[in-house]
Amino acid sequence: GFIAAHLAPAFSLPPEVPGVAAADVLLRQYWWFATVATAAIAMWLIAFHFTMVGVGAAIVLLLLPHIIGAPQPAEFTGPVPTEIGALFASRALSVGLAAWIILGAFCAYFWTKEGEAA
Repeated sequence: GFIAAHLAPAFSLPPEVPGVAAADVLLRQYWWFATVATAAIAMWLIAFHFTMVGVGAAIVLLLLPHIIGAPQPAEFTGPVPTEIGALFASRALSVGLAAWIILGAFCAYFWTKEGEAA
């Protein structure tokens, strides 16, 4: 989940500080959804179809949205220094990773509890 929903899109479209100039929201959303979908399919291929063809297709799917490129603004402007933007992006990704780890731990805990009760 973290790789598909957070990490893969962040390579070309990192989390943005509010108030910074950005490309059209609709174009960014289309690109983000396409990146999440291709990354999820690629992870599925690696996990359940681990052959040379499956891994090759997964690599192509992971690279395709980044080769096409994310929508970028015409110019980078805003009141926020780039250092704060980088700090914001790294913290946003760290919080996303922590949330996925906690979600996984809770799921594992309740899944084992359900298995013991049955």
